[in-house]
Amino acid sequence: MPPLPSLRFVCHAMAAAALVVAPLQAQTIPSPYRFIEERQEGGAFVGYFDADPGRFGFGPKSALQAGIRYGLELAGPLGLEGVASVVPTERDVVNPGRDEGDRVVDIAESTLLFVEARLRFALTGRRTWRRLQPFAVAGIGLGMDVQGSQREDQLLLDADRFDFGTKFVGSFGGGTRVILGRKFTLRLDASLLLYQLGTPSGFSEPERNLGNVPENEWVAARGFTVGLAYRF
Repeated sequence: MPPLPSLRFVCHAMAAAALVVAPLQAQTIPSPYRFIEERQEGGAFVGYFDADPGRFGFGPKSALQAGIRYGLELAGPLGLEGVASVVPTERDVVNPGRDEGDRVVDIAESTLLFVEARLRFALTGRRTWRRLQPFAVAGIGLGMDVQGSQREDQLLLDADRFDFGTKFVGSFGGGTRVILGRKFTLRLDASLLLYQLGTPSGFSEPERNLGNVPENEWVAARGFTVGLAYRF
């Protein structure tokens, strides 16, 4: 039977192993990725709504915007968002019976409300890279002018009055979430919102020589927002 190793030999072997393992542990590089544990998020945002008023200029103009957002993490990199935003703006009251360059007869107030459901795709999944989580979004919803017809519209004939009405909207864009701490997130977004402007029937009258006037015109509004959210 071979002799058992002495206690001194065992101690020396353990010490040598510790000296080898310690430098290996010291060389471990922390991962730049961090997993996001919370599945829900709620917050508010402000930004700029860069609108296209359309061919004849009677649509809502560019203005500041503000809104609220609720997000829910789904499987993998997917998330679902509900977004409501308000744009207090103005629109030109346009008389198509006047000469080009002299058609604006007044300015009316307009308050746009957009409600959307958006699907978010995180490029880094449920993780962040150096506290950043870039993403892409796409959504659908409804838009409306909550102020409706204004006193200034009475300057026009009924057939010449513009009404924003209730519109179907589609959106897509991207941005990044910046993890500020255990619960808070800073968010930067850039998006494109698509909707239609209905052309008043008076713009199609042949004697006004406005050419081929479509019944509806698709326009796009660019949005740039910054927001703060709480994860839970």
